[in-house]
Amino acid sequence: MTVLAADCPAISTKDLSVVLDGKLVLDRVTFEVEPGHLIGVMGPNGAGKSTLFDSLAGLLPQVTGEIRFFGQPLREARGRLAYVPQQERVNWSMPVQVQDVVLQGRVQGLRLFRRISAEDWQYAEEALMIANMWERRQDLIQSLSLGQRQRVFLARALAQQADILLFDESLSGVDLPSHMQLMKTLQQLRDQGKTILIVSHDLDDVVDNCDACLWVNQRAVLR
Repeated sequence: MTVLAADCPAISTKDLSVVLDGKLVLDRVTFEVEPGHLIGVMGPNGAGKSTLFDSLAGLLPQVTGEIRFFGQPLREARGRLAYVPQQERVNWSMPVQVQDVVLQGRVQGLRLFRRISAEDWQYAEEALMIANMWERRQDLIQSLSLGQRQRVFLARALAQQADILLFDESLSGVDLPSHMQLMKTLQQLRDQGKTILIVSHDLDDVVDNCDACLWVNQRAVLR
């Protein structure tokens, strides 16, 4: 396992720029997030929030500048970051059980056809318990409510044993009780040392629940 430097920011970018279809989406974005912080990410529609998350997750080839996690480039810290995308970017029609979705966090990025181990099952079980989805582990994902689905994807991220969690509008459309429960879980994970970025359109929610706000509109300001 890669040893991550404890005295480095969990996330740091320097002059991160992205051009998509000839349009400058991110322009020299530079910021640092220390380990163990819950950061709300805000900005107008089309400001580059999802592009920023895609860049951090290594999903875009058209990136210039520098991205580091605990002082290391993504290729060396791979597996330490988990990304939960917007709900509309998830295929909910797949007939797959909750526990299988969570186990994807154990095999994702590892060698093809790797056998699921007892340790994998243990991590998945612990993640389902934390996300309060253990009782629904054999249910099909499409049978769940939006809040329950998001808890499943939270469990998948936890099963991956990631140090950094990215949530791109993952709580959008979730009912208030589920929203509050998920935010409480994220705060608990923050208190355990996880670093979490979550896109939100609710300023009050960010002020009440997050440690700081990262404002994105082509550039970025962390306050």
